[in-house]
Amino acid sequence: NGTTYPVILDTGCSPIVLISDVHINKHQLPVIFFGPNDKQNSPGLAMVENLTIGGLKFENYPCFFSNYSADITVFGLPAGLSEAIIIPLEIMSSFHYVQYDQINKELSFSNTQSFTMQNPSEWIAFPFEITSEDIQRIILTVPIEGISTRLFLDTGGAGQLELDNEIIQQLFEKRPELCQTRKGKTKTITP
Repeated sequence: NGTTYPVILDTGCSPIVLISDVHINKHQLPVIFFGPNDKQNSPGLAMVENLTIGGLKFENYPCFFSNYSADITVFGLPAGLSEAIIIPLEIMSSFHYVQYDQINKELSFSNTQSFTMQNPSEWIAFPFEITSEDIQRIILTVPIEGISTRLFLDTGGAGQLELDNEIIQQLFEKRPELCQTRKGKTKTITP
C-alpha cells in the first residue's frame, strides 16, 4: 500500500523475509500459525500481497512472522525497530550488487549492472562463496595473522568475531600474548 518500513539486511538469517506482528495487525495479513491460532504467542507465515525492494517487486510473497514487537530485543533488534523488515541473503542475491557506504550512511542496490572499482588500489577485496545449504551463507577466506581463515559473514549478528579451536590454537602459537587475554574456558576469542 505504499507504506515504507526500516529494513535490516541480514546475511545470517533464515532464507525467508521476517516481519513482525505489527505488520500482521496493521495490514490484516492472512496468517498460517505454527502453533495455537493466537497472534500473541505463535509465530507463523503471512502472505504479503506486494513487497517492493528497489526495482524488485515480489507479489504474494510468504514471510515468516514473529511477535518480536513485544520483546525488548529479539534477533538483535531493539524494541524501537518493531516495524523493521529483515531481508535475508536470498533476497539480496537477486541484485547484481549491494553497496554499503559507511561514510555517506546509505545502501545502494543495482539489479542492472555489476560494481566496478574506480581505483582498485584504494580497496581491499576478498573473494567469497555463497554456500548452497538450506540457509545460504557468505563465506570469506581472510588471512588473520597470516593464517588463512574461513569466516561466515553475518550482517545481522552480534558484532563479534568467533574463531574455531584450530584457528585459536594457531593464533596462540604464533602470538603467545593472546593466550593471556583469553578469559574463562570459552572456545572463542572476541575482540
